[in-house]
Amino acid sequence: MSLLHRLAAPLCLAVVCGATAPAVAAGAEVPAAGPRTSRQADQGTGQADRAPRSLRVVRGAGSSFVIAFDPAFDLVPEAERTFEAAARQWADVLVSPVPVTVDVRALPLPGTPVLGGAQAGSWHSVPGRPDDLLYPEALANALTGRQQDDLLPDVQAWFNPAAAWYLGADGHPGPGQSDFRSTVLHELGHGLGFAGLHVTGPMRCGAPDAGCQLGRTPFGDHLAVRLPDGAYRPLHTFPDGSPELARALTSDSLYWDGFWGRLAAGGQPVRMFAPPSFVEGSSASHTWMDLAPGAQALSAWWSADEPELMRPVLRPGRYARTIGPVVRGVLRDIGWTLRDGAS
Repeated sequence: MSLLHRLAAPLCLAVVCGATAPAVAAGAEVPAAGPRTSRQADQGTGQADRAPRSLRVVRGAGSSFVIAFDPAFDLVPEAERTFEAAARQWADVLVSPVPVTVDVRALPLPGTPVLGGAQAGSWHSVPGRPDDLLYPEALANALTGRQQDDLLPDVQAWFNPAAAWYLGADGHPGPGQSDFRSTVLHELGHGLGFAGLHVTGPMRCGAPDAGCQLGRTPFGDHLAVRLPDGAYRPLHTFPDGSPELARALTSDSLYWDGFWGRLAAGGQPVRMFAPPSFVEGSSASHTWMDLAPGAQALSAWWSADEPELMRPVLRPGRYARTIGPVVRGVLRDIGWTLRDGAS
């Protein structure tokens, strides 16, 4: 699971950024849940899970999405239309013969900086690939040409109705407003496979004594730690439960080392979010401020008109409505087929 946070103030990092900056906004996190295989049942969250859903079908040039909205969204048609527009962007980019099913819920979190979250409904091995390598359901469906799990949605997403949302189509949120379309694009990206860790043991993966256990995913297989000599060591080579693995996940030196992601970043590995304090649902699942060593200063990122889509914070009044080359490269690396030219 991964979370997107907004900034509580223009120059104040949200809680997702942990100890990486002296100013940290207060707020609660939604507890992270590790990926589930098809053998693990959905425990649900109560009555809301059994409420009738409004279904929408969104068709794009490469795939289609079937979206189930909980009743709270029916009260805000603009939110449903904005969500469908974001899903259509993904459907124009990703190629799959199997419709992507998405369950969307409203999760009130008043007084927190949390905008929303998403995760794959379940994870699966794929024939012809290592049995211990688990793929998010939507990607497993695309690779095999058939639905892997008829019980769980491919993507589970939720959004905080207490946030100050901007629902407009023009991409110009006002001061203090969070752009809903940008947030939906970001969260769908996580549910489709842009998610860093399959944690199979204790969740305190940044603590030296945590005994952090990591399963294999195509995303995790492309993460690497930059060593003091400039070499890159794959994250999966660090022993499970070791202090070395804990330090790697909190090293601020974690990078994407896949071929297509590097190509999109000018041939350099892409810097990932790995702050000194491990953040469940965020660490290793987002790109960070400079995409490659020395490539971009923090101040340059804050002044960008449109920051890269999969960074862990979304500043009020800003937007990120483009599925850019780095995100596309990462998705190619984990196994997605993409249409060229779509945005």
